[in-house]
Amino acid sequence: MQRLHLCPVGSGDSAFLQYIPGNFRPLAGREDTVCVGAVFDGLACAAALAQEDRPGIYYLRYIFVDPKARLCGLGTYLLKGLLGQVRARGGRA
Repeated sequence: MQRLHLCPVGSGDSAFLQYIPGNFRPLAGREDTVCVGAVFDGLACAAALAQEDRPGIYYLRYIFVDPKARLCGLGTYLLKGLLGQVRARGGRA
């Protein structure tokens, strides 16, 4: 069993949405957004969201790592996972 893994975040994933500001929460689960969350030992600890601005062009809108999980490379891991999901959708930037 993995201690750390990423998972997609949808509009009903409250464990991860606590890490996304209220004005960005409606974007989670939309077709033009990619949102991933990090889970460590079964607990949500981070989230990142990117939105498609033009076809194939995504912008990072938000990334947050729980203060208790910082300074261990989790933000980098989360960002790489988000970029992987963007590329899987055909995104270039």
